[in-house]
Amino acid sequence: MSETARPLLVVTYGGGHAFIGQAVAQEWKRRGGTVVALALTTARRIYDAAGIENIGFRDLIAPQDEAAHHYGKALSEGIPPHPDVCPEETEAYLGLSYADLVQEHGETKAEELFTTQGRRAFRPVTAIQRCLDRFNPVAVLATNSPRAEQTALCVAQKQGLPNVCAVDLFARYDLDRLGQPDYAKNMCVITEADRQLLVESGWNPAHIHVTGNPAFDRLVSEEFASQGAAIRRRLPPGRIILFASQPTAADPGYGPRMAHALAPAVHNWGGHLVVRPHPNEVWSLDDLPTGVTVSPTTEPVEAWLHAVDYVATATSTVGLQAALLGRGILELETPAGMDHFSYAEMGLAASLPADALTETGIRQALATPCPGLSQLPKPGQGAARVADVIAQAIAR
Repeated sequence: MSETARPLLVVTYGGGHAFIGQAVAQEWKRRGGTVVALALTTARRIYDAAGIENIGFRDLIAPQDEAAHHYGKALSEGIPPHPDVCPEETEAYLGLSYADLVQEHGETKAEELFTTQGRRAFRPVTAIQRCLDRFNPVAVLATNSPRAEQTALCVAQKQGLPNVCAVDLFARYDLDRLGQPDYAKNMCVITEADRQLLVESGWNPAHIHVTGNPAFDRLVSEEFASQGAAIRRRLPPGRIILFASQPTAADPGYGPRMAHALAPAVHNWGGHLVVRPHPNEVWSLDDLPTGVTVSPTTEPVEAWLHAVDYVATATSTVGLQAALLGRGILELETPAGMDHFSYAEMGLAASLPADALTETGIRQALATPCPGLSQLPKPGQGAARVADVIAQAIAR
């Protein structure tokens, strides 16, 4: 098979990771290449919608994989059904992954690892190797998820196959894994600061590329800009702050609590507050402060970001999206039970702690310089930049 006929293999889980893979896959196809995706868990719907050929673990398990079938049935028992994941995929994913865990560590140790680490203990080498054997890809693209994505990069590395890891957010918060110089052959990151951290961890600077996140390319689409302009006309005149909520299991009331604290401060500052619940939240009317606007989760957050001036959040990805559009970011207190992450530490936001939720606090925070904003690549070309890295890796 010629180099041009061999496909690019994209390996991602669902959510934002799949949107990265989808964007790069479409760019690769636009350049005349072919693509196949190993769509993990909920990713299949995203690749199907984009018209990208994809398979799952259910396509990689064989009748003779008796142990994998046994483990899959046992481990999937009691798991609630998901509209985007068929039961056969769940069984195959869990079965093949756990069978490899047993093969590598033995029954007792595998059970211990799965009990303490859950699915993060998985290294499904068998499924990845079968996928590589089936498609003989010209290169492998994955994001920074552990388990199957990390395994795909590892196997590609060992076989000398060109491979690229595209980091979805910030490498600094996952340096224990991503800082290993043999994690992948090439790494695509969002900021120059992350690039420097990887260099300090031992990475070859020539293999680290500041590309931005391809999933955010659509931020600058004319469609969202037009929708945002229409939304702005519906909002009161003056400065607008959007609060992006993000509850945790340990702090389910975080959103309403912060909204009620923000509303009077924003009003006294002379602005208007827009509340954006998290997709996993269901707010009642009693949860809403008076005089605020709700940004429905049924409407694209990208359009709303075009409509507002500032975003207040703790660690939501909406904050990064807003920064890429040049909106000011106010970093709120972090919900209980959430891992440490700080836009302010990276110079992308101004800190607005709980004891500063006042008119004066908002004014002072918005006057704080945010030098990290100048390091962010402009959105719109992330997929093209990552595709360039893949092409260069193949050409080496």
